[in-house]
Amino acid sequence: MTVDCDRGLASLIQGGTWDSTGLPECFKPTHERRLARGRRVVDMINVGTGVE
Repeated sequence: MTVDCDRGLASLIQGGTWDSTGLPECFKPTHERRLARGRRVVDMINVGTGVE
């Protein structure tokens, strides 16, 4: 997978747009996805510590 995406990722690092990368839309980071990821991490930490 990474090998298939290396050109697109390099394009993003160099300031390209998501549309110019050719990467699938389902991998595009969005504010909502980043927030959801953070909630899952916090939930996992809370489960491990007994905090609710």
